[in-house]
Amino acid sequence: MIFDTCVPEQPLGAFIERFICYSDYKVGHAIDRFLPDGNTEIIIDLTDTPQPIFDNVTLQEIQSCKECWASGVRTQPISIPSGNGSAMFIIIFKKGMAAPFFPLPIEMFKRAVGVTPKTYLLIHRFQKAVQEIERRPNLDCAQLALDCGYFDQSHFVHSFKRFSGFTPTEYVSRKNGILNYVPVG
Repeated sequence: MIFDTCVPEQPLGAFIERFICYSDYKVGHAIDRFLPDGNTEIIIDLTDTPQPIFDNVTLQEIQSCKECWASGVRTQPISIPSGNGSAMFIIIFKKGMAAPFFPLPIEMFKRAVGVTPKTYLLIHRFQKAVQEIERRPNLDCAQLALDCGYFDQSHFVHSFKRFSGFTPTEYVSRKNGILNYVPVG
C-alpha cells in the first residue's frame, strides 16, 4: 500500500493545500462520506475503473466518474467508494484559490467559488462545529450551537443534518477521528 501526502512549496503553495497520492489502499469498509469543507479538488484516477458517487440516503449509485474530474465546493455530503484497491492522485486547493486554474471569470463570487457567499459562510460555520465536536470530549448541542454562531440548538441541528446527513448525535456515534470523513457502509 502506498499513501503519501505532500504540501507544495511556493509558488504552488499559495494555491494548493496539499497533494495526496495512494495505491492499493486498504480499509475495512466500502463507502466513505465526506462532509462539505469548502475545498475544491481535482481527482485523477490512475486506474481504468469508473468511480461511483452514491446517494447519501439509499447508498445507490447515482453518478460515475472516470479518469479525471473536479470536485467543487459541496453544500451536501458526498458518499463515495472508500478507495479499496484504487489508485488516485488528488490535488486539494486552498479555500477560494482554485479559480486561477479553471477557465472561470472571477468577477462574481459564485462563479469563482461555486456557491453563493451565504452558502460558503454556512459551510464554514458548519466546519467550525465539526472541528469543535472533534475537539470536545462531550457533546452539548445547545452550547455548541451558541459557540459556533447558530441562533439556537434547533437551527444548529437542522444545519448540521443538511451538510452531513446526520444529526450531531448520530455524527458523534459514527465519527472516527478523521475530520470530514465518516464511514457509512
